Amino acid sequence: MSHAANPQPISPVDQPVDAVAAIFNWTADAGKNYELQVARDAAFSDISLTLNAGAADTATLYDLLPSSEATLFWRVRSIDGGGAGEWSSPAAFVASSRAMAARPRTPAKQGSRPSHSSAASPSPAPAGSVAAPATAGAIESIDGTTSQAMVTTAIAVGLVSFVVLMLILAALV
Repeated sequence: MSHAANPQPISPVDQPVDAVAAIFNWTADAGKNYELQVARDAAFSDISLTLNAGAADTATLYDLLPSSEATLFWRVRSIDGGGAGEWSSPAAFVASSRAMAARPRTPAKQGSRPSHSSAASPSPAPAGSVAAPATAGAIESIDGTTSQAMVTTAIAVGLVSFVVLMLILAALV
């Protein structure tokens, strides 16, 4: 059984990124899917998120990194019919809301929402799809704030929709 080739990080590598919309690029081969991981340490013993990026060579993480100066690490591996390849060497970056002016101006090919997990995703999904959370619960940012905001917003929208529906039904009766 042959495994996929080992992709390499292109950017960010030892540079700041915009925590609001962090763009990650890596080398890629046609016909392979990719998995991206972000961790708080270079040994990846404290994995913050795992993203199934599909066949893309670029992924954008929206509001999932801390906005205060935080040094994080990322790596990528390819997945094909032969299984998962080896992880690339880790690349360091600094997530900051002040890094917006310093980030590369390359347009993202794919915007994805990662799953919060310390385990690898079980199987690759097609490019452009959202990776399913590997653990129960909402998608979570490194500091946990995005998850709470998303859940609160979803509950509020659901409740408002329910109340409006009940008012419409009451008016019809």
